[in-house]
Amino acid sequence: MANAEHLSILAQGVDAWNEWRRQNTIVLPDLTGANLISLKLHRIDLSRTDLSRTDLSRADLTSSFLSRANLNKAVLRMAVFKGAVMNKADFRSANLRYADLRRANLSYSNLSRADFCGADLRGADLCSADLTSSILSRANLNKAVLGMAVFKGAELNGADFSGVNFFSVNLSGANLSGAILQAANLSTANLCGANFIGADLTNADLTDADLSILNFRGAKLGAANLSKANLCGTNFTDAILTGADLRKTNLNEAHLFNVKLQGALLR
Repeated sequence: MANAEHLSILAQGVDAWNEWRRQNTIVLPDLTGANLISLKLHRIDLSRTDLSRTDLSRADLTSSFLSRANLNKAVLRMAVFKGAVMNKADFRSANLRYADLRRANLSYSNLSRADFCGADLRGADLCSADLTSSILSRANLNKAVLGMAVFKGAELNGADFSGVNFFSVNLSGANLSGAILQAANLSTANLCGANFIGADLTNADLTDADLSILNFRGAKLGAANLSKANLCGTNFTDAILTGADLRKTNLNEAHLFNVKLQGALLR
């Protein structure tokens, strides 16, 4: 239950709240379970604040500060966090459906089991964030920064990762069916057990990647670079590989039924 005094200070507005925070740096605010729906909280300092189970649906937290905040099981549906600093925060099992997180800093945050369905994460920083078993169906992560993030077992179907560099990202067991990965760099990602059925990997870089036994059925891999990749047992049934670079790949036992290979480089 939220601290009544802290709620009273918040009710006085962002300026009053931020001034109180400056004068009480040791205090860890408690807004647990509070109803903060649709509040205008631009540039508010909620760092190290307990916001677990708090309802911030449709609230505007543009350019706010939530570093190390606890948002475990918080309801943040359609909230605006554009440009917010939220590194090392706890978003476990939070509801962020259709939230605006453009250019937000979520690096090193715990986002496991969080629901980002339909969320806008364009240009967001998710470096070293933990998104294990999270839901990002139809989310937009165009040009997001994902270095060393963990998406183990995540639902990423229909998400847009265009132009993203998956440097040392863990995608093991992730569902990327129907995802848009145009011009994405997956060459150093852990793709063990990932599902790419119907995904669009046009112009993607999969150089030297281990794609063995993965499912690319119906995927678009036109002009993709798969040179030196391990494609042993990979399922490319009905996939489009026109103009793809398949030089020095291991295609032992790969499933190539009805594959389009026009213009592909095979030697």
